[in-house]
Amino acid sequence: MAACILVFIIMNVVGDQPVMLALAWPYDPSPAV
Repeated sequence: MAACILVFIIMNVVGDQPVMLALAWPYDPSPAV
């Protein structure tokens, strides 16, 4: 559940910046699907 909240917050903070997501994605130990 915490992971979902983190993803939700990250998506809100990042907004429409796929580059940030692409850079941050590999550092996430658990794949956020």
